[in-house]
Amino acid sequence: MKKRIFSLLVSFAALGLMSCNDWLELTPPDRVSDKAAWESQAATDLYVNNFYEYIAIYGQFGDQQFQGNLTEGLTETFKYGSPILGNRAGDSNHYVFTPETMSSNGSMLDCWTNTYTRIRRVNEFLAAMENYSTYSEEVNTLYEAQARFFRAFLYFQLAKRHGGEVIIFKTLAETVKDTPLTPAKDTWQFIYDELMFAAENLPEEWNAQNSGRVTKGAAYAMLSRAMLYAERWDDAKAAGEKVLELGYQLAPTYEAATAGGNKESILEFNYLVTGPNHYWDRYMCMYHEYTTAGGAAPTQEMVESYEAKDGSKVDWTKWHSAEGTTEYPPYEKLEPRFAATILYNGAMWKGVELECCVDGQYGTYVDYGVEPYP
Repeated sequence: MKKRIFSLLVSFAALGLMSCNDWLELTPPDRVSDKAAWESQAATDLYVNNFYEYIAIYGQFGDQQFQGNLTEGLTETFKYGSPILGNRAGDSNHYVFTPETMSSNGSMLDCWTNTYTRIRRVNEFLAAMENYSTYSEEVNTLYEAQARFFRAFLYFQLAKRHGGEVIIFKTLAETVKDTPLTPAKDTWQFIYDELMFAAENLPEEWNAQNSGRVTKGAAYAMLSRAMLYAERWDDAKAAGEKVLELGYQLAPTYEAATAGGNKESILEFNYLVTGPNHYWDRYMCMYHEYTTAGGAAPTQEMVESYEAKDGSKVDWTKWHSAEGTTEYPPYEKLEPRFAATILYNGAMWKGVELECCVDGQYGTYVDYGVEPYP
């Protein structure tokens, strides 16, 4: 009996200790709570800013669109020069010549796990907004529109690869285990609804302080693209027309098209010298600038796709003959977009005349078919 009474007393004492000492209820020092992110708009902006990196991650300079570098390496546009697999310059060649290595169990086009991790973060943001935000309805709507744009953007990455997805609206704690796949048509409808909400509630443009955030035009443009994949042609057309109504137009030159904030740019991710930045220029520059560069080269098929300056087609027959020719290719006759895109033999680049030829000093020539991955 004494032992039992003593045990009960110890239990009650422990309960009293837990209820009377605040120092036992510590906030984890290594993380920011969901509530803290809604204590000021500056903090909330930092939260939502994290979603914007998804544009880069799934873009040309990221690795979630294709872990083997640019998907153009799988087409007639680009040719990667490395025979080494696993270095992002030989993986495209590996897939082209040994396609059986791509399977449902493993593919460099896969982004399933990481994308659902990012979807969870968006869901947590929306749940925290509902629980903790004290902002006006107008401010909350702007945050929600941005978040739902990125949730649609992420599901689009999955849908164009897999079709039907597991649509998750809630946080991880609220998610039912073994949630079934959503049919493809319902997945596309979900993406449509998310982007329509974003388009209807995002501004046409932001003030200078918020420049670079997604806009009404970005939402309609993404909707148009998504509906093309969904084969909902009327919806794609309608969304595209909405973009045109907002005043976007083609830039007159390549130089103007690559300038930030131009009228042709609907959705862009701005890289800065101080960061965020990328390694595109290092990996794709000419060999003489960076000796382990030259990761990829445009193909002759791409070169021949350019028209002459007068709009006519150029006859490349003599450069296709087995005998070859000493005549210089008609590069100077091609439209301006060619010289703005392609570095060719004899072109001037940073004060150097390039030697892109068999015996040239900038790179190593390999005859097609000699290497297993030419």
